[in-house]
Amino acid sequence: ILAGLKKDLLGKRQPGLAVILIGADSASRTYIKQKEKTAKEIGALFCKYIFAADCPKKDVFDTIDWLNRDKQINGILVQLPLPKEWDSEKIIEAIKPEKDVDGLKNRGFTPPFISAIIKALESTGVNLKDKKILALVNSDLFGKKLCAALKNKGWTAKYNIGKAKETKKADVLICACGKPKMIKALDIKKDCLLIDGGMTKVKDKMTGDIDTKNIKAKASYLCPVPGGIGPLTVALLYRNLIESIK
Repeated sequence: ILAGLKKDLLGKRQPGLAVILIGADSASRTYIKQKEKTAKEIGALFCKYIFAADCPKKDVFDTIDWLNRDKQINGILVQLPLPKEWDSEKIIEAIKPEKDVDGLKNRGFTPPFISAIIKALESTGVNLKDKKILALVNSDLFGKKLCAALKNKGWTAKYNIGKAKETKKADVLICACGKPKMIKALDIKKDCLLIDGGMTKVKDKMTGDIDTKNIKAKASYLCPVPGGIGPLTVALLYRNLIESIK
């Protein structure tokens, strides 16, 4: 994907991405580093704006307003999750739809995280039409968006907030809760297809929702953390950014 994007940019206008981080979430900082590294790799402009969790809210909204008007910036991304005292919807609402490369407001873009999950599932080559797909998520909004996107592919999926008893019946299990190693070998059926989208920093190491070491022998496919959905999400974010120029 990145090689294709780099080729697309040769001799063309440099796209600009602005990332806003509020607070000091360690997983979010890791994601931002990956995005900055990828920008350099493909030749995109990368700008980051870091605010303390207790900063005046006006400072953040003024920055978004300025970026909305900045012609060098094609995409604005607010790194989620935000600290509890911040209203995510209000901040996302402040971003111009055409600069919403995260696809939260702009209906022309699928959120890169969801695109990454779909890309990973497609890469297995398994026909998922009649498979039981279960997603364990941390919000209704994301669960609904994910299931709708999977439905567009002709796949039927259900979601649950947090861990569910039905995991043992799932042919495909997608985890995106941010709860380290919550899924053990006993929680899945044999030959289950696993997508780990959870990401938490534990003792300076990124850890997923799936206990990879003890579960991989039982699964047919496993997209792990680190090195799986995360880098793929970043690549697809930049694909959205380049599409935003077009």
